[in-house]
Amino acid sequence: MVRVWSICSQANNCRESADSVHRPETRRFFIHTTRHPVSKSKTTVHIQRAEPSDGPALLSLIDALAAYEKLKPPNAAAKKRLLRDMFSPRPRIECHLAVCDGRSVGYALILETYSSFLALPTLYLEDIFVLPSHRGRGVGYALFRAMVAESHRRGCGRIGISRRSISTSAWGPST
Repeated sequence: MVRVWSICSQANNCRESADSVHRPETRRFFIHTTRHPVSKSKTTVHIQRAEPSDGPALLSLIDALAAYEKLKPPNAAAKKRLLRDMFSPRPRIECHLAVCDGRSVGYALILETYSSFLALPTLYLEDIFVLPSHRGRGVGYALFRAMVAESHRRGCGRIGISRRSISTSAWGPST
């Protein structure tokens, strides 16, 4: 089962419901979930856009995501396409890495789509993943906040997210 959230910059473009949470720090973005991030310990997290030299670290994180979700990881040809599509002169996707103590411990993979109703771009968050050893420290939250800031920088009207039902710790159980 996949649960889909839409994070909108304008309240009238979002469904209003009991599980909507208004967070002033997200510049009037409305998040349709009841979970609040909780950090067990303070960790210094640096979020940076992936560069071609980050390819091996990113592919390792993608393999870790596949293992976590009990899926077959991308094969060599798929990994080559992924890096080509990310680092070509006209990239189709973009990746931001979460770095702690000089090590890449998480990533967010994004791309732009377009909303014909808002007449604005939508930032689609394809993947957001943090290594199990670094969960509960605010790394995923830092990645998410960075993607919200990126959507503002690009003038996006909303962020689109979908998730697998296995991702219960960060987003709450599927309903």
